[in-house]
Amino acid sequence: MKKLFAFALGLAIVFTACDKGNDDEKTYIVTFEDAQLLQNTGSDGQNKYNNVLWGIELAEDKGGAISYDGILYTEKDAGFYTYWSDNGGLWDSWGGFAIAENYDKTTLGMANQFSAYASNSGKFAVCYCPDPNYPSGATYDTPTIVFKKASKPSSLDMAANTWLYTHIAGTDSSGTSFTVTITGYLGATATGSVDVPLIKNGNIFTDWTKVDLTDLGKVNKISFTSVCNDTWAPSYFCVDNLTFKL
Repeated sequence: MKKLFAFALGLAIVFTACDKGNDDEKTYIVTFEDAQLLQNTGSDGQNKYNNVLWGIELAEDKGGAISYDGILYTEKDAGFYTYWSDNGGLWDSWGGFAIAENYDKTTLGMANQFSAYASNSGKFAVCYCPDPNYPSGATYDTPTIVFKKASKPSSLDMAANTWLYTHIAGTDSSGTSFTVTITGYLGATATGSVDVPLIKNGNIFTDWTKVDLTDLGKVNKISFTSVCNDTWAPSYFCVDNLTFKL
């Protein structure tokens, strides 16, 4: 009887220890509300933007081209990366993340590239995935999040970008698909991926939609890529409220 009691007591201690470990895990939510957004930002002779933080403000002259390829914003141990370049004064290009607080649902074209087609949730991140057929050679020209410590992503909110939405609304989009793939990495090893059908059979997100990221497992990096069967569709989307456990 004593042996049976001791065995039962041992199991209780083991399960208590496991529960305690789960209790020690903390949940963090990135809301982007601490980002310092800028007004009238942009290159001379190009579109100017309000309520935006993007790589142009960090760019420096590097051998004849003004550019930046690195971290844009950090919140709760999650770093959001970006790329911007004037390509030697020929044209401006960027990729990765920008932070914004714009909800203009009507203005067409690139002048509205930093708006979410969604209900107002405050500040959010704009993601742009440049055409892979025209590589910039930059490290962070696709949206990339790097965690200071290995973390377990839980979810994020995703919405259409207004430039993308108005493009789709103005075309015969019945067969259009636009899929965002979110991939987790631990070191150089991919841990899992999640596909998000931002547009399916011409139907596009009309508000913030929660995306489950638990299939990514424990990661220290997340990358975003997109594929669309409409080659003219701007490859933009928006994210907010990244939730992860550490």
